Amino acid sequence: MMSLENKIYSLPQAKKLLHKAVKELRKKNPHKDGEIQVFRLEIPIEPQDILGWLAQQPPGPLLYWANRDRTLQVGGIGIADEIDFEHLDYTRAFEYFHALLSSNYRHMRYFGGFAFDPDHVDQDWGSFGLCHFWLPRFEIVRYLQQTFLACNIVIKVNAKDVYRKVTTELGKINVHPLEKIYTLPSVIKRVDFPGKDRWLKLISEVLDNMGYLPTNPKKSAKKEADNKKIVLARRTVLQLSCEVNPFEFLKEITLKTDQCFYFCFQVNESTAFLGASPERLYQRQGRMIASEAIAGTRPRGVMDEENEKLKTALLNSQKDLKEHLFVDKFLRNELGSLCQSVQEIQSLSVLELKDSFHLVSRYEGQLKEDVFDDAILDSLHPTPAVAGNGQIEILKLIAQCEPFSRGWYAGPIGYISHSEVEFAVAIRSCLMNKKQLSLYAGAGIVKGSIPEEEWQEIENKIQTFLKILQYAG
Repeated sequence: MMSLENKIYSLPQAKKLLHKAVKELRKKNPHKDGEIQVFRLEIPIEPQDILGWLAQQPPGPLLYWANRDRTLQVGGIGIADEIDFEHLDYTRAFEYFHALLSSNYRHMRYFGGFAFDPDHVDQDWGSFGLCHFWLPRFEIVRYLQQTFLACNIVIKVNAKDVYRKVTTELGKINVHPLEKIYTLPSVIKRVDFPGKDRWLKLISEVLDNMGYLPTNPKKSAKKEADNKKIVLARRTVLQLSCEVNPFEFLKEITLKTDQCFYFCFQVNESTAFLGASPERLYQRQGRMIASEAIAGTRPRGVMDEENEKLKTALLNSQKDLKEHLFVDKFLRNELGSLCQSVQEIQSLSVLELKDSFHLVSRYEGQLKEDVFDDAILDSLHPTPAVAGNGQIEILKLIAQCEPFSRGWYAGPIGYISHSEVEFAVAIRSCLMNKKQLSLYAGAGIVKGSIPEEEWQEIENKIQTFLKILQYAG
């Protein structure tokens, strides 16, 4: 790995140095038939507005990832390597990653995600697939207090073609971002799937069938319902007055939210999946794993006194406590089977975000020696926070109730490096396709749920997106 530690360069300077470094790398490392070569070049640069930089690049494939405390931000351009499986296979995926990743390049990461339900993906999500990860060709990485421009090179067959492609792609990178004032589009039409009337009827039917309603005479079913939960989502489709740059849109989202994982996967010129998720699925560093149970929601108020009342109400809400308990029990059980030891590092408390409050508890564990990421994903996804429990075939039931495919919504998204893996749950997200924006959000249905309130909960969750746009509907 090339790294110039003693000097900080401007982005145009770093681009020139990278061009020179690629030429030198080609001379020093002749490729032999049958071997796979992996290289990473890094040049320290001045701090950058990574989202602004991405917004100035030719569209797709581009990506952005930021962890919750912003100690890691990555903007990626192009593809040095990728995997895209037709059939979901966690084991096969991680075998592929570990064959190419090494301790020599600790900042090298594959970014991507998995579909929420591999048996229910429609054409809207065709560009994303069941499992799609890629290693960016070029990156601007902000890690702690360091920023650097990086280039990833993976050679499998024809080295000359690869180096020629790297040089061509490097020449197209815009290192002189123009200062533009973007006017976000207005919403000219909104359609909800399902619509409000159908949603209220659906939730009532679900509650009735589970024995939740007070009028249900089946007391045994009602008792059984105490241990059931299903998470149902809505898709809100907005027709916009013009196309919007996904990275400019995400930048606006970052200004209005906090303590979230921020992501944008632009897979081609017209399609991007982006969002701001407060929920970590898990993080693995070496043999240590961290995960959390988040459930229950209250919109944030305006005044401090109002917010204190909202937090107290959330902590005393039997319905929200039940929602959280389902997730918490699930997490304890699954981590208990994966780990030698597990400890609670944050007991039940309120997670305070700019726009909402949630119930949260957090855990850390030491993984068993024979447990790896494929087993972790298979155990933890989907959690009751995004799917539910009490049903033998919960995913099939969700597919029957929801008039759309979730695609990557509520699925695991994140990155994989040699020694670290982190996945967030892709909630509070949207699918962007030209002038169409599809918002996704869900609500946990348990005993005590009121259909009208569940509709409003989802309305609250998508308000951040709606307020950013100049709503004209």
